[in-house]
Amino acid sequence: MVLVILGLTVALIVGRGPARSTGFDLRATAQDVAQQLRLARSAAIATDRTTSFSLDPAHRRYVSAGSVGAALPPEVSLALTTATGGKPQPLSAIRFAPDGSSSGGRVVVLAGHSAMQVVVDWLTGRVVVSNGS
Repeated sequence: MVLVILGLTVALIVGRGPARSTGFDLRATAQDVAQQLRLARSAAIATDRTTSFSLDPAHRRYVSAGSVGAALPPEVSLALTTATGGKPQPLSAIRFAPDGSSSGGRVVVLAGHSAMQVVVDWLTGRVVVSNGS
C-alpha cells in the first residue's frame, strides 16, 4: 500500500513538470534586460560607436549590441516606450552614444498582474530596475 501511494505521488509530481514561478520569471527577465542594456552602453563606450538594445516582438526576443539575444519566457511580455514631448511613444530600440548617453526609455516587463520596469536615463545612460509599472 505504501508503494502504491508513493508511486502515485511521484507520478503526480513528474506529470506536473518542473515548478515554474511567474514572479521568478518576471524578476529574472527584468534583471536580464537591465544587464543587456548595461552591456550595450559599455559596448558603445568601449568601441566609440553607437549601439542599441532592441525588441523583436514577432519572435518574442530582445537583442543587445550584436548579441544573439534572449527569448522571453512564455508568460512574460515586454513593452518599450520613450517620452517625447510628454507623450509615451512606442519605440523599437534604445540607442547608446559613445559618450554613454542614450535615447532614454523604459522597458516594462509584465507577467500576469505583476510588472517591473527598467528605466534608462537619457542623459547619463544609467539603467535602473524597479517594481511596478
